[in-house]
Order: sequence, then C-alpha cells, then structure tokens
Amino acid sequence: MQKVVDARGLTSPGPVVVTRQALEQMERGIVTTVVNSSTALENVTQMAHKLGCEVEVEERAGDYYIHIEKPQMSPTPGLMGVEQVVLMLSSDVMGQGNEVLGRNLLRNFLYTFCQMKSVASTIVLYNSAVFLAVEGSETLGYLLELERAGIRVLCCRTSVELYRLRDKLMVGELANMYTIVEAIAAAPKVITL
Repeated sequence: MQKVVDARGLTSPGPVVVTRQALEQMERGIVTTVVNSSTALENVTQMAHKLGCEVEVEERAGDYYIHIEKPQMSPTPGLMGVEQVVLMLSSDVMGQGNEVLGRNLLRNFLYTFCQMKSVASTIVLYNSAVFLAVEGSETLGYLLELERAGIRVLCCRTSVELYRLRDKLMVGELANMYTIVEAIAAAPKVITL
C-alpha cells in the first residue's frame, strides 16, 4: 500500500501528526510525506525512525519528499494508550519567558495531545489554565474535542471564581480540591506542565 501526504505549509506539529495518522491507517506500506521546510523534514524523519520505519528523502524544487516504509508490525509503537493518566495544566502558556511563544507552544501541545486522545483520562486546569476553557480561547476547540472523546476535564472552582470566569466556562466541570486530589491519587501517573 502507498499513500501520499501533502504537509506543505503546515506548521509544527502538523506534518508529524498527519504522517503518523497515515502510518496508523496501514498495516504495512509506504507513506510519502511532502514538506517544504527543513524543520518539518527533521521532525517527520525523527518520528519515523522512532517508530522503526525506514526513511529515504529526496529533494525536488525546494520540497522534500520523505518516503517512509512501515514494516509489518503490531499497532504503531507509542500509541497503545495509557489509562488513568492525569494531565495537570497550571497556566495558559507553556514554560516561562516569551508569552507569545508560550501560548503557541501550549496550543501546539494541546493540538498534538488531541490527536493522541488515548494518552490521558483526566485533564485538570487550575490557576490561569482555566482561561483555556472559556469562550474565545484559542485552545477551546481542542479541549471540547478531548471531552467529547471521553477525557474528563476538571476546572478548579477556586481558580474559576477568582478570575470570575464561571459564566464564560465552555468546557469541563467545576471541581473542588477534593475532587482534583481524588483524580490525582487514583492515577498511576500524573503529568504536570
């Protein structure tokens, strides 16, 4: 089986996500991903190697054609899903430093997380992260999609009330600290950003 994925013009992590989805849809075969940036070339190539695929690259007229051969194997490594993982978000930006960069990083993180729905059972938003769940948020669509997929979204009631966001909350359920601690205590793994 052979499939072509045109990822030209997509920003990170778009080329990786669409390539990985194409690989997941086949048992074995070749996916050719076309990108037009060296960053996308590096990211897609790195992901393919991590999945145990063979990779060949050719450059044509400024575009990179990444030929990825997926051998016969069981489900794509790394996509098996993890039950009862809690993702804790404390801010509406990722990391410290440049705020615009931090917002872009978090938006890209949630987009990627959204493509891999099976990696967590609960997302907890507290402190300024509750702004991610209100109308007008750039990330609201991702959180809504995750919630529709069965991932529980908990919004810290104290944070929502402090920021006076109760009427603007569009996703998730208001949770007191007991409910949040209960979710954390029941999870074998907690990821905090």
